[in-house]
Amino acid sequence: MGNALVSIAACPDAIFFNAAGMRRTTRSCVLFSYGRAFGLDGLAQGAVAALVPCRHAAIGFAFRHFGNTLYSETTTALALTAPVRNRFYLGTTILLAGLYIQGYGSARTPLVDAGLAFHAGACTEIGLSLTNLGRATIGRRKEPLPRSVRAGLSWKPMEEVLAALDLVKEPPFPAEFKAGFEIRLSSTLALRTGFENQASSVAFGFGLSQGIVTLDYAVALHSILGATHIGSIQFRP
Repeated sequence: MGNALVSIAACPDAIFFNAAGMRRTTRSCVLFSYGRAFGLDGLAQGAVAALVPCRHAAIGFAFRHFGNTLYSETTTALALTAPVRNRFYLGTTILLAGLYIQGYGSARTPLVDAGLAFHAGACTEIGLSLTNLGRATIGRRKEPLPRSVRAGLSWKPMEEVLAALDLVKEPPFPAEFKAGFEIRLSSTLALRTGFENQASSVAFGFGLSQGIVTLDYAVALHSILGATHIGSIQFRP
């Protein structure tokens, strides 16, 4: 879906994209994912996440690791979402970010993200996500951690078709557009494609569901740097 997930993220991936989206999940689920950007070991990323829906809310937990033994980043996250008004949901994620550089040591710092989801109509969803609200820094030199504002719109004219568009602004970089499209061929198979303009990449993927298990795979193609393969497996007991 080209990472256009602010308005459609629902299961554990919502913890990092927009915690308010967890309200769309009606069953507990666990997710494992792994990918290597451009096939490089130093750009490998893995994550495990779990989500538990409650009566009027949902709670999620996730751990993500990026890098290798020379340089690595870790993120531990606890997320909560609940309704605030009719068709409005608010989500909050408390994170602990960690950084390790061989020869320089490690550092950790807490930060907070927030998200909003609005069910605008029978086939339209709107999402807003704000990351690093407190402008957290890390390390002795107080290096600033990235901040971003993400706005998303999704349209589902029929049960088998989904389109999504995100606008992402991360200072001091230019705004970035992300778009995604999904068509569900059957109850078990979905085909997806996406595009990111700043990354100059096009993505293709599919999802397979059978019983309590869902397998997802995507490949993002960059015109210069090559391919990035990402896969995940999700369990819904």
